[in-house]
Amino acid sequence: MTAALIALALLAALLALALAMHWRQLGRLSRWAAQPRLTDPPEAEGAWGEVFNLLHRHRRTHLRRRRQLAQLIVRSRRAAQALPYGVTVLDAELRLDWCNDSARRHFDLHPERDRGAPIVNFVRHPDFVAYLEAREFGEPLRLQVPGQTARTLSLQLVAFDENAWLLLSQDVTGAERIEAMRRDFVANVSHELRTPLTVLTGFLEIIQDLKLEPQRVRDYVNLM
Repeated sequence: MTAALIALALLAALLALALAMHWRQLGRLSRWAAQPRLTDPPEAEGAWGEVFNLLHRHRRTHLRRRRQLAQLIVRSRRAAQALPYGVTVLDAELRLDWCNDSARRHFDLHPERDRGAPIVNFVRHPDFVAYLEAREFGEPLRLQVPGQTARTLSLQLVAFDENAWLLLSQDVTGAERIEAMRRDFVANVSHELRTPLTVLTGFLEIIQDLKLEPQRVRDYVNLM
């Protein structure tokens, strides 16, 4: 009986010691995991050493992927800044998330101040609201934008993923002016060509009505 009690006491002591060791290792794990920077794992033997090493590898892989993602985001934004047209990133509710410098100039945006605001707060035009409500974004929309200098913008909304949209904008004021000049030129040239042709047609009709001799007709035609 006494031997059994002693054995139970020893077993309880061993279990208590094992639990104490595990609690100690858990405390070390908690303090190590709470560190903001990646450091070498605590030294440990046996199963706890394997746990520390495995978690260290996972943290190192996670941090490497985070750095790669951050670098990718920076490169993507730099590429968007270099584009010759405006790029505005919107969330699923068409609220501002980010924009490049061209879009900032087009819509007078301030990315930090205006982040989270609906895009319709900055593009206040009934045609743009109708464009959004129709949800037919296959063709760009042209808008006359008021301001110190009147401008024409070409806008198109493109699905970025399930929870984001891209609003592409381009200042086509110069192209609009060139097109207007082309139309005016064609109209003026057509008028200038049409006037002498009308006179010539009328002259030929008069000659035909006079029923002149063929030689006289040829003489008049040569005068023309």
